[in-house]
Amino acid sequence: MKMRGAMISFKFAFVMIIIGSAVSLTARADPTYAWTGNPSIPSVACAFPDEGPDQGSLGITPTDTGLLISGQCASTFGFGSDVVLSVARAFTVTSPGLFNLSSTATDSFTGSQCMPVHCDFLDSGFSLTISDTITISGPTNFSVSFSDSGSALWEVPGVGFLTLSGGQSGLVNLGVGDYTIEQDYSTVNTNYGDAIATESVVSSLTPFVPTPEPRGAIVVLAVAFVLFSLLRTRFATH
Repeated sequence: MKMRGAMISFKFAFVMIIIGSAVSLTARADPTYAWTGNPSIPSVACAFPDEGPDQGSLGITPTDTGLLISGQCASTFGFGSDVVLSVARAFTVTSPGLFNLSSTATDSFTGSQCMPVHCDFLDSGFSLTISDTITISGPTNFSVSFSDSGSALWEVPGVGFLTLSGGQSGLVNLGVGDYTIEQDYSTVNTNYGDAIATESVVSSLTPFVPTPEPRGAIVVLAVAFVLFSLLRTRFATH
């Protein structure tokens, strides 16, 4: 009777140890962070202000995961309509771990061969380049960037259309501490006449939580089953 009771107690303790080991292999604390304060805006501009009355504006909207920048720049005195912007936002990592830093941008550009005082019908089209860099600075420094370029011919007399888009992302391991994320975005075009550029730029910082790998727990449980079977056979022979 004592032998049977000891065997039951041993079984219970053994099973609890195995369950605890399996749970410890799969449990982890997810990385977390919090934004601190409002975004600072070192510069946001529709370029070529000396060439004529560029119009339009770019709106900056804080989101739960980063920033949304959208709006239009329009040139009504020729020489295209470029965009130059730089936006920063502070955050604090409260639980360390891997984070995914990403950025996407789209520029829908409409160009023309004419400004109010002159038209240039000799060129066959225009080119456009967009560049975007998003940087984390603090105890750890990290950045991702991309650029894209293309060209367009005049599709209708004196008017051409071109849309460029792209994005990039990367994983960074951030420890507890204070950081700043900065977005630098710009466009350059060779359009001669009036133009309208519609921009959409999205940056995002999200905790990276990989799918738990169950292999460690499976190995532990398999070994436990084998040991339990051997011990059970041994007790059965006594």
